[in-house]
Amino acid sequence: MEIQIALLLLAGAGMQGFTEWQCANMVNRTNQLVTDIFVSLLQYKCGLPQGNGFSVEIANLYAMLLLIWWNMDPINPTGSIAPFSAPRHGFPLIADGILQSVTSLAYVDDAKRFIAVSKQSSTCEEFFLMVQGYCDLLADLSLVIKMGRNVKKCTIYLYNIPHDTPIPVFTSIAWSFDAQGPAKGEIPTVTMFRDTNGRLICYNVSKDLMNNIPQHVKNILSNHKYLGVPTNAQLDSSDGKAKLINKLQQRIAIISKNTNGIQEARILHNMLVCQVATFSPICICMTLQECTLIDKHLTTAYQYRMKYMPSDAKHSIFISAKKGGIGV
Repeated sequence: MEIQIALLLLAGAGMQGFTEWQCANMVNRTNQLVTDIFVSLLQYKCGLPQGNGFSVEIANLYAMLLLIWWNMDPINPTGSIAPFSAPRHGFPLIADGILQSVTSLAYVDDAKRFIAVSKQSSTCEEFFLMVQGYCDLLADLSLVIKMGRNVKKCTIYLYNIPHDTPIPVFTSIAWSFDAQGPAKGEIPTVTMFRDTNGRLICYNVSKDLMNNIPQHVKNILSNHKYLGVPTNAQLDSSDGKAKLINKLQQRIAIISKNTNGIQEARILHNMLVCQVATFSPICICMTLQECTLIDKHLTTAYQYRMKYMPSDAKHSIFISAKKGGIGV
């Protein structure tokens, strides 16, 4: 609870009034859980419960503190803190002739740290030491502020590693509320190797053969979620695209069944359907052909749900009411 109070003060909240009010909300909180089997009274140890609007502000402040902490030197404890304008070990991105280094990305309580070094300047062993160093920085922050972290939800992705290179075990220490002390755990690691010609090795395996492939290939092809977007180590978001289409169709069905007029349908469309397309700060990479396919799914579903004939003009659904269309 102390770190949440400190973050409040760093954000500019005063000692009296708002800060006292939020601190009072952090203690003696209970919530009654009712199921068809039992009824239980839950009690929060400290902090704001998940779903509380203000807890998002606290988490964003923690994310800012984490990104600053990650700017410290991972090898030399007495080294300098790199500024955001000139980050350390950043991944270079080039667009329109402009070079920018990306080092970290955080949103609420989800955060990533990118580490990139040139093959000419560092060996794999030195690179692995840097990776472990950034894990140790994260561990130090957890112990200092007593912020718990589930190591099973953390993953390290290594790219462009020479084939047959032994991969070390990366560990992290975090504060454990159950043990009331530090707890050490191994971080799952997924490695994308390169061949002798310097090309990244990728895999294309059909679903019926997934159970017969080596475990490290399964790890590469397994989906993980970041900010609600499922993807794998090869940055394939096919499952995310399919989920997006399914959600759109489900919500179109909800709109058609639970609305009594075009105006009401239009409002619900903007609330539900448009929210699916923009539900995440990180977009799913799609080609124009895939976007066109989603539009076809939308128009077909709307024609069916609104009891239009297949021969009716599809574009009338999206034309404004002033022009003679439905205006969805």
